[in-house]
Amino acid sequence: MREHALQDYIKTWGYFTNWLKKNYGEIQAIDQLTTEVLRISINYMERVAKRIMDA
Repeated sequence: MREHALQDYIKTWGYFTNWLKKNYGEIQAIDQLTTEVLRISINYMERVAKRIMDA
């Protein structure tokens, strides 16, 4: 894996975990994630990525 790709994955994971803590702080384990929460997070990440790319 290239270093740039790894850095992108780390950044994306940080966006996701920050969003999750802010919006669903009660979730403490992966088995607590629901399909709905994952769909909402994907929509959020799409908006974040668009803002970053447009900046």
